[in-house]
Amino acid sequence: SFPSFTAPILMDTSVPSEAMRPRVLLSGDAAARPAGLERALARAGFVVLEAADAVGLGDERSAALALVTLLPNGAGLESRFAEAQARVGTAVPLVLLLAAADPEHAAYALSAGAADVIQPPIHLGELAARLAARLRGRE
Repeated sequence: SFPSFTAPILMDTSVPSEAMRPRVLLSGDAAARPAGLERALARAGFVVLEAADAVGLGDERSAALALVTLLPNGAGLESRFAEAQARVGTAVPLVLLLAAADPEHAAYALSAGAADVIQPPIHLGELAARLAARLRGRE
């Protein structure tokens, strides 16, 4: 008879655990987000959190980045930006996704402290690469 053998349990270390992956906090108008945004960010290795779900859990300030989507007409740009900044603090870079291309809105957001502003058309691969580059710059 053969001796009993218990196979060792191997962990797949090629996929980082959720605790090790960078967290992106989504805020703003969900209807104005590009289709497939959440899935594209998850496939690029980010943990995606909704701001409404993160409130009170301490997740706002532990996020690596915050993405804020704005309405096509830029309505409430100043208040949305200030609200997002108050929520995550100054240590978390804010990246704004504009629903309509407007150089004046982009200029305002950048001068107010946004880490980046992305205007339409928004290409999800480019967005994920920009976020990853922003994180590499912080290391």
